[in-house]
Amino acid sequence: MSLIVPRLVTSAANALLGHVTPCLRACMIDFDEREKTIHSYFIYDQQIDDFLFDLASCVSTEIIADLECAEIQLCEDHFIHLSHFEKIPFRGHLVYLRYEPNLEGHYPNVRYTQFLEETSYFYAFLFLDMQNALLTKVTPALREALVTIQLQEKIIDLHFLYDGPISELDYHLATLAAQGGNASFPDFSVRTFIERCDFPQKISSIVKAERVVYARYEDMSLLTDNSVVPSRLYPK
Repeated sequence: MSLIVPRLVTSAANALLGHVTPCLRACMIDFDEREKTIHSYFIYDQQIDDFLFDLASCVSTEIIADLECAEIQLCEDHFIHLSHFEKIPFRGHLVYLRYEPNLEGHYPNVRYTQFLEETSYFYAFLFLDMQNALLTKVTPALREALVTIQLQEKIIDLHFLYDGPISELDYHLATLAAQGGNASFPDFSVRTFIERCDFPQKISSIVKAERVVYARYEDMSLLTDNSVVPSRLYPK
């Protein structure tokens, strides 16, 4: 596998922060090495209007900007409308896959951390682990998933913030996702916090975490001042 793939998946997942709507079923990314072109696939369960088109276009723009790689010359977007009962045509590399009752165990599942060099920024491992763990675990009520790693204490803190009362399903899905939190750090303990934070309450009033690994789309103009804005994985 090309070494560009784990970075591509990371950049795509990072770019998705704040751009996931309830109607987004899946997002996939692929790289054509011959044409030096990224192909992004957005699968929605409703007709794709200007709003969804603009959100996806922002994602592609951020991917290109984040990679800053001479090998990448173009990002070509593919928009697919598939009702929730229609089978998803998986291709390339999965970046996001929302919760659907019949999907668990029926999708390609690759841990891209195995292709990273050991000297890579440690949050890249944690980010990719959680990106993988969140596949099929995200419901519309999940506002954000955040992580902090304490290297000396060997502790990973995972926060799942939900809008409204936390259902048994959401609690179960967050618990399952947390089980992948230390995939790259098996000797670390994982502390899981599943909390309620209703929109438009600012998440920073509930959680002080170092990195956001998932964030749904929200109208930022409706949030109070000093609200948490989805953070980038790599410091600039």
